[in-house]
Amino acid sequence: LRRLSFTPVGAESAVGAQLREFFGLGPHFPFAQLLSASRGALSRRLYLTSAGGAAAAATPGLRVVAAGVKVLESDTSLGVGCSYRLTQEGALLMLPFLSRRVLRVSPATLAAMLRAKTLSLPYGGASGET
Repeated sequence: LRRLSFTPVGAESAVGAQLREFFGLGPHFPFAQLLSASRGALSRRLYLTSAGGAAAAATPGLRVVAAGVKVLESDTSLGVGCSYRLTQEGALLMLPFLSRRVLRVSPATLAAMLRAKTLSLPYGGASGET
């Protein structure tokens, strides 16, 4: 097994600022628990773990093979606006922290979308549901 170094993604780092802006991560997002597994540079995948898991991963001399749930991975698509995208396995874990990039629909609208395969949605604003 290869030895990895798990380091937190700082809230004030360039990537932290980008994630806050793009996904609307508020001040309560636990950036100290968002870990990069790498050998120096920021990794392609970012993992969210518990406070205890983050503390254990930072223990000198402890060999950590895996820590947390993969919540973000690098995205090199042009024109996206963020260098990381949510992963399917991390989406539900991240949802409580997201204030942007979330579409909330009623059960009736979701059922209509599934039946029609496409559906034009009017924009309801920040507080309006469509």
